[in-house]
Formats: sequence, C-alpha cells, structure tokens
Amino acid sequence: MLITHCHPDHAGGLAEIRRATGARVWAHPADAALVRVGQAFRAYEVAPGAENQAFVDEVISHAPDTYAACPVDRDVHPGEDIPVAGGITALGTPGHTLGHVVFLWPGDEGVLFLGDAAKNVGGLVPAPIYEDFAEGLRSLQSLGNYRYETACFAHGAAIIGGASEVFRKRWK
Repeated sequence: MLITHCHPDHAGGLAEIRRATGARVWAHPADAALVRVGQAFRAYEVAPGAENQAFVDEVISHAPDTYAACPVDRDVHPGEDIPVAGGITALGTPGHTLGHVVFLWPGDEGVLFLGDAAKNVGGLVPAPIYEDFAEGLRSLQSLGNYRYETACFAHGAAIIGGASEVFRKRWK
C-alpha cells in the first residue's frame, strides 16, 4: 500500500488492512515515523478562507489524534521508482504534512495520485490544513513540471484530460 501521508483518513485503517491482507506498507520516512506509532497529526495551520476554517471546526477537530500503529515496510523517498504496476514514481510534496508524497504512474497517458496535496471540490484548491502552507504551495507549483493526463484526489473529482496543464495554469 502506497501511503501519501499520516492523517487518519489515509493511514487510520492500515494496521487492520495489513493484518488482513499481508500487504506491504510504503511511506515517506517523516510520515512513516508517525504511522509506526499511530500518531495522526503534527501541529498544523488552517489554509486561508472561511470555508477551510469551517471544515476544520466541523470535521478535522473531531478526527482522532491516534489510530492503531502500523509497521511501515519500506521508506519511500522523493524521486524513487516503486516497482509496482509497471513503475510508479514518488514525488515529494511537503506542506500538507512534512512527509507528504504523491505518486505518478506514467502509463500511457500518466496518472497522478495526489492524496491531500490539493483537493478538487468546487474547483482545484489547496487542502484545508497544512503543516507549512507556503511549502505546500511550492509543492503544488512543482506538480506542473510533470506530464500526466489524469489527476486523482483523495477529496474531490478527478481531472481527466490535460491535468498537468490545469496544474500549470492554476499554480504558475
């Protein structure tokens, strides 16, 4: 299982899934350290906007701070090619969390799996929380440097067709 980051909606069920399936867990070392002890969050800041503050107040502030600890079998480093599905590349996208990564599957047309680097709910926008908002924006800008036709989000609709161009235009 390729994990984008340590938050409970992304890593909270890992221990159970790993036990049930025997699947190996891969994560960036910075967030793997939290997954290994079941810590859900580091200190974070709310992204600008009243909608983000409302989401934090209504949802994130009620999320669990801990979950079942899970071994991480392999640390994933930015730029590393992961030998699954014909090869998937981990791209470092710190900001939402220190160890946030996205996964680029080049395939025929390219698919980018974004985790929470951004969301596509009511348009392509930053996630509601960041450990370092400025770093997160730099990460979003960097994603326009890659080629992919499809972008898949943990929160929101996929962008199908010309996704890397959408990122370039949105965060130039």
